[in-house]
Amino acid sequence: EVDAYVVNCGPGSYTGVRIGMSVAKTFAQVHDKPVIPVNSLELLAGQIRHLKNDFPVLLNCTRREIFHSVFRIVDDHPVAQNAIQLTSLEKFIEISGDVPVVHYRVNPERRKHEPLFEQLVLLPLDYPVPDAQLLDRLGAYKLASSAYDPNLPVQPLYIKRDVEKPV
Repeated sequence: EVDAYVVNCGPGSYTGVRIGMSVAKTFAQVHDKPVIPVNSLELLAGQIRHLKNDFPVLLNCTRREIFHSVFRIVDDHPVAQNAIQLTSLEKFIEISGDVPVVHYRVNPERRKHEPLFEQLVLLPLDYPVPDAQLLDRLGAYKLASSAYDPNLPVQPLYIKRDVEKPV
């Protein structure tokens, strides 16, 4: 029995996010069930369950750029404390120093190694992998939450760097 469809809404691979969201929304529409979006950084933050302090979560975007946000654990679940930002890894390290982080590298074996990642202090994870079971746990928590509104539109999360336009 399916109560809802939980989907990662990004940020991530542009095509992958669109395909995944389209499939989930189609199944949900056919079966008259809600779709519950969980963003990529929220999923990564879900690997931490018992930390008392706020902590940053990073997801590499390009070789030297990252998506990042700060999370707090409330009732064993991550709650974002700010919007997801896109910035350079250098700038993040400069501002954050040696604050421990949750970090996930997409396809590290296919990308040239970036030495700056070695400067990050990693938090020990309570849950080893951001997998479908973790996605389901976070979605179930959202579904049961009084803050959940099934009428809100579910859209892919795309974050782009602001680009100055010539005057």
